[in-house]
Amino acid sequence: MVRRNRNKRRDQQRHAQKRAMERTGLNISANRQDEIIGKIQKGECVFVRKDSRRVSVFDVEFEEQTLRVVYDKQRKSLATIMTKDFE
Repeated sequence: MVRRNRNKRRDQQRHAQKRAMERTGLNISANRQDEIIGKIQKGECVFVRKDSRRVSVFDVEFEEQTLRVVYDKQRKSLATIMTKDFE
């Protein structure tokens, strides 16, 4: 089961990177995603809503943009990255 979570985390990282490029034009690698996750874990962001027990949505300042990110606390990864106008 642990291996499965690692694969899911990797898949989420790839998905988030792809969506960030499509939606914001930013190339946000896994390491850069870890920077965003650090901001979430330190409370350096704005909580938007909780979607489930493991998934929450935050607005995070990153490279002079406000990104709306979906954070998976179980896997400690970003499920996706959007622009602030996404609901």
